[in-house]
Amino acid sequence: MSGVTVDLDDILEKTDGDKQFVDLVEISADELEKAGYDGEGKVETIIGIDISLSMQDEFDDGSVDKALQLGLAYASVLDPDHRAGVFFFGEGVYRAPHVDLLNYKNWLRRNKRHLESYTHLGAGMELAVRMAAEEAKCPRMADVLNYRVATPALSSAPAPRQSRWRMGRWSTPAAAAPQQPGLEPIPGKPVKTLIFTDGLPHDKPKAERTQFVSSWTTKFWSYVYVSNQPGGADYLRTLDNQPGRYADNSNMASFPSFQDLQPDAFAAAAAKDFGPWTQFVRNPQNGLYLAA
Repeated sequence: MSGVTVDLDDILEKTDGDKQFVDLVEISADELEKAGYDGEGKVETIIGIDISLSMQDEFDDGSVDKALQLGLAYASVLDPDHRAGVFFFGEGVYRAPHVDLLNYKNWLRRNKRHLESYTHLGAGMELAVRMAAEEAKCPRMADVLNYRVATPALSSAPAPRQSRWRMGRWSTPAAAAPQQPGLEPIPGKPVKTLIFTDGLPHDKPKAERTQFVSSWTTKFWSYVYVSNQPGGADYLRTLDNQPGRYADNSNMASFPSFQDLQPDAFAAAAAKDFGPWTQFVRNPQNGLYLAA
């Protein structure tokens, strides 16, 4: 791993010799590097977990615990502190304690909530923005939730990419979308949110608005849809293609079941478009770069 470096020996020691987890970290590092992420700087990570009633079997059979460990392994590449913030979303939204190398084996057993009837993804995303503002020590990041703007209608057409692969490196031009009245880039530290869900959100307008306004911040969304029902996947795919954003700040992957959520496939899907986005953020021309 030439660009993305992780102290695997340190992780092995802190996890009491959990070689399987270390393998997950190494897979995540490899896939991030393949996707154009150069490993520069710290990226905070937040994990969102769907607690709608349809997730009952996945909680019972350990699938959600597996997903949580995949998320933590991914976070361990992006953040040298090897930890991630966590929230649950169902009918309500709930911030949970951090998951890290010292508590991940028993984290879900100690922090699991009762399952609920609805899937309020949008409300969970609003909570994630507030958490990101705190994690990145950038209070202004949460200000975008107060922006009064019209959210563009969703389209199935792919959103334009803000970076291109040229001559062995990602080229990052200036901002890809024009500013709208009342919207301006808010500099900050990068924060990535991984969201595991199996359903169609009941608050679509809130999800669409939150993703849209957060594109003027250093916030990136990865939607991991795990179900063989196409409705939720189709919606998240169109959400991932949302037009008019300042930056392409999302990716999306769909898996028929948690058994299909294999480490290589998950890591590759979560890494897609993330490298170009981090370069877009660090380009001073785009107004998102926060100097150390």
